[in-house]
Amino acid sequence: MEDHSDIIMRNVDYIDTDSTPQRRIPPVTFRRGVSTGINIAVPDPENRPLQYQVITPTTIPPGIMLEVLHDDFGYYYIYRSRKQYLPERPSIVPSEPQNVEEVNLDELLSEEERP
Repeated sequence: MEDHSDIIMRNVDYIDTDSTPQRRIPPVTFRRGVSTGINIAVPDPENRPLQYQVITPTTIPPGIMLEVLHDDFGYYYIYRSRKQYLPERPSIVPSEPQNVEEVNLDELLSEEERP
């Protein structure tokens, strides 16, 4: 078997030095979900996934507690590794102020404990 490597190396036309044309494809922007700070309780995510109540500091409705996220397509929550998009952003209704009774400390303290 003959060795032709020296002939190939001397023949400059044999070596392709042109760059290969490459087609530039713009990157696809894919944003992950951003937390909204809103938590909802969904009583039955399997059968009624769009029936939910917003969880507030004063009320915790029955159901599975889920976090609401937001991406380019809208608001959603994740249940069993599946996104469930909501028709709109869950509204946080401000809770009504609690009725706090004013208490007279003098009435609570006995005569001996008063300053």
